[in-house]
Amino acid sequence: MTDAQLDNIAEAIASGVSMSQAARANGVNKSNLRLYARNHPRLAAVLPPIRPQNNRSYKKKTPERLERLRELWSDENLPVAQIATELDVSKATVQIWAAEMELRRRGKRQRRIGAAPARGRAL
Repeated sequence: MTDAQLDNIAEAIASGVSMSQAARANGVNKSNLRLYARNHPRLAAVLPPIRPQNNRSYKKKTPERLERLRELWSDENLPVAQIATELDVSKATVQIWAAEMELRRRGKRQRRIGAAPARGRAL
């Protein structure tokens, strides 16, 4: 792919043509445009931002977010799904963070998440 072709694609996208149409007109697969853009600043500047694959963007584990998890986790009547919604993360993320923070399990069995199973008779 020449710089002239990439310039043509960049101009087309800047003028309002879709990425697919600009790529097709220049004989390129749309999915390769981002690869070409790594070495072509003008193309990189006109490409739209990458959208997240799902509705939730990546949420960092900030001290404030972990403190909020600790507060919400202490309310035994609050389901994990509701905690996840409050923190805007998945239920799995809540469980992982809780395990990393060594929070106690919720419910009747108050064993720490991630702790070794209790020794005793096997069922």
